Amino acid sequence: MPVRVGLTVQKYNGLDASFIISLAKRFGLEYIEVTKDVLKELPEVIRLVRGLRIGFHLPIICEDGWDFSCVRRRPEIEQLIEQLNKNWKALNIKYILSHPPEPLETTAKIEVSENYLFQNLKRLPTNIFFENVPTWEHNDFVAFLERAKKVLGKQLSGICLDAPHYFIRQNDPVKYINYWNKQIKCVHLSDCIVEHDLHLPFGMGGDLPIRDIIEALKKIKYNQYINLELLPKTFNDLPYVIYSYLKILKKFRLAKYIRSKILVLVILPLLRRVLKIG
Repeated sequence: MPVRVGLTVQKYNGLDASFIISLAKRFGLEYIEVTKDVLKELPEVIRLVRGLRIGFHLPIICEDGWDFSCVRRRPEIEQLIEQLNKNWKALNIKYILSHPPEPLETTAKIEVSENYLFQNLKRLPTNIFFENVPTWEHNDFVAFLERAKKVLGKQLSGICLDAPHYFIRQNDPVKYINYWNKQIKCVHLSDCIVEHDLHLPFGMGGDLPIRDIIEALKKIKYNQYINLELLPKTFNDLPYVIYSYLKILKKFRLAKYIRSKILVLVILPLLRRVLKIG
């Protein structure tokens, strides 16, 4: 398939996830990555995602206070498993993304279990990707994936390579693109500085070597998902979000880039007025 470039969609600054999904479609996106926020307005989201490919990012400890490895959060986990199994086809979910256990991401006392994580993921209805995270060294993550494969089998279909997660630990993302190669099924991109995963749009002062990363992906003939995990500080940063999307799209899908650039020229002025962007 051609590379699909998308954005993380979740509730932001008073805007519901459904509103942001509708904007994404107007700008011509074919793919987005969502969180459990979308389940709060399920009927509207199901209507909106027709024609979109969806990745679902499971809860993570640093943001949600729990993940699928937290043995004392069984009620929340059971509810989410039920919702995903019931609605994954209607939501057109193509993959479900998980972190390895990250107990160090909180000061609260939590109990995590790797096996509990695997057993919960095994009950989900579609492909599983694991994401590299800063709290895991490379060799430990490789060993973790080997253990996961023994339980999940073909359901574990690859990894999500988060380039900033490597960069903030002073590791070269290009090295790991070459290492993982065809095992990469999704790439997370955003700008950042060393030691701080800021989730910046491009052009706002980060240091991620994005040109080298793009060239490395093109060299391995990457043709899967690229998700921009961007956290703009205000609505005034929206043009930088759009610039980031177009910047990546241009490198992989030139014809679609041209069509999307035309849409941006038409829609962005209207959006500036609606959101009162300076």
